Amino acid sequence: MKAKTSFFFVLLACAICQPAQSQSSKKIISDTTLMHEMCSTPSPFNNAVVSDKNVSFMWPLSNYKSYYMENSPTWRKPKEDAINYHIRFSKDPALKKDLFCTSTSCPFYNPDRELSAGTWYWQYGYVRGDSTEWSDILQFEVKENSQKFTPPSYKSLMGKLPRAHPRILVFESEWNDFIQKSKGKEEREWYIQKADRIINTELVSLDKAVNTSFMKGLENEVKKKAMITRESRKGYFVNAMARIEEVISWKNSPHLVGDFNQATLLSVASLAYDSFFRILTEKQKKMLLNEIKENGTKIFNGFANQLENHIADNHNWQMNLRIFTMAAFAVYGEIPEANQWTDYAYNL
Repeated sequence: MKAKTSFFFVLLACAICQPAQSQSSKKIISDTTLMHEMCSTPSPFNNAVVSDKNVSFMWPLSNYKSYYMENSPTWRKPKEDAINYHIRFSKDPALKKDLFCTSTSCPFYNPDRELSAGTWYWQYGYVRGDSTEWSDILQFEVKENSQKFTPPSYKSLMGKLPRAHPRILVFESEWNDFIQKSKGKEEREWYIQKADRIINTELVSLDKAVNTSFMKGLENEVKKKAMITRESRKGYFVNAMARIEEVISWKNSPHLVGDFNQATLLSVASLAYDSFFRILTEKQKKMLLNEIKENGTKIFNGFANQLENHIADNHNWQMNLRIFTMAAFAVYGEIPEANQWTDYAYNL
């Protein structure tokens, strides 16, 4: 029963995978607006007071205004793997004493440690070859607040991330307990019923997947039921992988376009990789990792130096970033790209 829980999630993901197209368009706006589509001011803003959370730094892209110009030749995203920005901050107004400096690829930075109460001064800079174009010196005040939101740093988080699989839908160390607690729950039956309907409608049916020949020689019903249970799990797995491989093959179709579908491929591959890890063949692992790397790279390259500044991009914030984040953490430590992906997703 242990592996069954995650199988249902992946089967459901496959079931709802339908070709979709995301459409994007630019509307040129010349009037003053209540909210900019692209970030146009730094945060913390000058003379801001921060008391409800740890300080997070963010600043506009240097050419953000050209985003609004239709087919603008000046709209170019900085490369996601380059040093594009510098940031420095201190309690010294001249930014000389006890100065902290660092460089980033994207226009945001979260300090590893909570900044102490008091007035801070900071600058962000755009890297221009061998020189840096610095902003004006900005200042903000940090106030004491025992109830402030203080998430762990990226370094601290990754030090505690389990290396075993699964680690996304449920931790491997908590899997047995999760299964026990789910027994008798109404929702558990929903998943089982949905999974059974999926399995019995297309591709490999559960009846064909379960190898009943293993029951020959078993002398009682208890052993026979136990064998069927174990084999039925394999049936869910076999059926899920058949569906996943079919969905992945859609990427070669001219009818499958748009970042929604790209995110769907990433979601299906990464959930299967994490959930089925212990029973995947090496060939299947390699296939899934290749798909995760291909689609994850495309999504990250589209996000970096745009999404963090693109306020009005709801489907990416609500769906694609979530899928990308789950995929990044699913393969952290197993493909080098995930180092940058997890850093970006968590700090964003």
